[in-house]
Amino acid sequence: MLLAVATAFAIPGWSSSLDTLDHPLRSKLTAVLAALREEGFTPTLSNTWRSPAIQDVLARVGSATEASGGQSCHNHLDSDGQPASRAADIWNRPLDLRLMLGVESRLLQELAFLRALGRHAHAEGLRWGGDWHGHASAWTPHGLGWDPAHVELGRCAAG
Repeated sequence: MLLAVATAFAIPGWSSSLDTLDHPLRSKLTAVLAALREEGFTPTLSNTWRSPAIQDVLARVGSATEASGGQSCHNHLDSDGQPASRAADIWNRPLDLRLMLGVESRLLQELAFLRALGRHAHAEGLRWGGDWHGHASAWTPHGLGWDPAHVELGRCAAG
């Protein structure tokens, strides 16, 4: 639920902007977003960079993340201390409460997009959260890993 609130309101320490992405990810993600648009989707960034403090809140609320503050690709900073996320969360349209709550009809609306996101992320050499099957989620019955809207450059930590 915190994700939906943070996405809907300007919360300090939370960004959905391409400008807060690490340059290599921005380049690859731009290609992924273009490919998704060509397929008729409307890819929407719900989160790029988030502060370690926000990351800690997400880790405490449960299934939102397994990484604490400073351990997520979303928390990465460049050498000047500016946001340079190495991860992004992308949905076919803005994140909404029905999706956050796992309402089956809303999950079904997102499946084709998430599978296409995974295909295009892989084509760009990105890691895709739909491959992560470490624990059950609302996506498990649909053959997806627990974080299918997430893409990242690879294993990384804030620096």
